[in-house]
This record gives sequence, structure tokens and C-alpha cells, in this order.
Amino acid sequence: LELVTLNADLGEYFGTQEGVLVVRAPTDGDLQLKGGDVILAIDGRKPTSPAHAMRILRSYDKGESVKIDVMRKQRRITVTWTVPDREDRARRVRRRGPET
Repeated sequence: LELVTLNADLGEYFGTQEGVLVVRAPTDGDLQLKGGDVILAIDGRKPTSPAHAMRILRSYDKGESVKIDVMRKQRRITVTWTVPDREDRARRVRRRGPET
């Protein structure tokens, strides 16, 4: 997951002045975010930076359901993510190897 801080120009383009922009999202499908989404809130918690968003996402335990409010194509939607087993996720990442 690659995130960047939303600046005023990007905010105007994406239709919001708050949030964290998703530049690249995982393709494995468990996190239903897409490149171009702006994360507005994670279970009601508003991320102030990419690092803050990642800390929030990592704070949940396996099996927990997390509601993520996003701006997608200038429309506000909510996606739900069920936290996977971290060991299974780590194995999948190792199997894929480094990205080029």
C-alpha cells in the first residue's frame, strides 16, 4: 500500500481537502482500496498522514472488520476490510518477492 499526503491541488482534483491519497493498492484483494482513492477515515479515525494511516490499519487484530471511508471518483463510499492473519500475509509477500 503506497500512500501520500493530500495537498490543496490534489484535494481539489479528488473532491476533498482532507484525507490520504492511495497511489498504489495491493492487488491481492483483501484490502478493497484502489489507486486514486482518498482515505477519509478508518473506523471513524481520520488519518493525518500516510504513516498515521498505516499505524491505524496495523492496530487491528486478525479477523476484525474495519470500515474505511474513502472518496472514490468524487463520491464518498465505505469499504469493509477484514484483517487477515499476519503470518499468512507475510508468506504471500515473501512468495511474490520484490517488486520491480
